[in-house]
Amino acid sequence: MRAIDIPDEASLSSARKLVDEKLSCVIQSISMRQFLLTNLVEADGRFVWRVNLDALAQHLDKILNFPPRRETYSGPSLFLLGGNSQFVLPSHHPEIRRLFPRAQMQTVPNASHWVHSDCPQDFMAAVRDFLA
Repeated sequence: MRAIDIPDEASLSSARKLVDEKLSCVIQSISMRQFLLTNLVEADGRFVWRVNLDALAQHLDKILNFPPRRETYSGPSLFLLGGNSQFVLPSHHPEIRRLFPRAQMQTVPNASHWVHSDCPQDFMAAVRDFLA
């Protein structure tokens, strides 16, 4: 994402369009690209990523291995799964149940992995019901 050159005179919308086009060859999911593009902002007359890409790259191994998988959380938890997503598969459910014994899993049929973005009303209803 750092390697994409954005012309200085570009507007935010045209900059995001350019970056979207460049990312489309490596990130197939439109909703994933749209989510990433929310982090492209204008600051001091230039475009920057809101997230610290250098820190993410430097510590990616630590991020991916956190937290240790031996710990469990015994409180109530809600897993909202997108019906069109392949990120959480049925084969993952036993490990989720081991780590979160009281987990409730709910699928939102017409959502990708980004349930909150694809189906905000369904997302809010599920969270509201869970917290009630």
